[in-house]
Amino acid sequence: MIFAIVLAITWLIVLIRYPRHALPILLVAMMSIGLLITGVLWHDSREQKRLDALDISLSYDPTHCPLNESLRLQLTNTSNRSLTALRFKVTAFAPTVSANLMQSGYAQYHVPLQHALAPGLNVSFCLALPALRSGYRASTVQFMAIERQGAFD
Repeated sequence: MIFAIVLAITWLIVLIRYPRHALPILLVAMMSIGLLITGVLWHDSREQKRLDALDISLSYDPTHCPLNESLRLQLTNTSNRSLTALRFKVTAFAPTVSANLMQSGYAQYHVPLQHALAPGLNVSFCLALPALRSGYRASTVQFMAIERQGAFD
């Protein structure tokens, strides 16, 4: 942090003392930084659009899943690229309660994709049921995936 402050002050002194030589360099540097920032923001927005296009459905399903893994994840890739990795956090809500009902904030999951999930395909997994606050049952709450992170081909 101190290095950045010293560099900025030094550059300001050079700009004031030798404006004819320093100004073109400053303009090229600012344009380069602007192009870099634009590229990063564009890439992040594309990734976020792809993650938003994933259809993630979480439900308590003891009939199709084992008892120790009774949270069923149904994932549909509606993006235009193949999904290779997915991480997300899970939160739980009751219909009448707006607070998170998880015992320890959020449960984080990593989806074990063995092969890339092509566009338009869906897959189902059974995940471990996260701990809920006392007095709430998994059959009466709604689960939701938040803070999605993923990788696409």
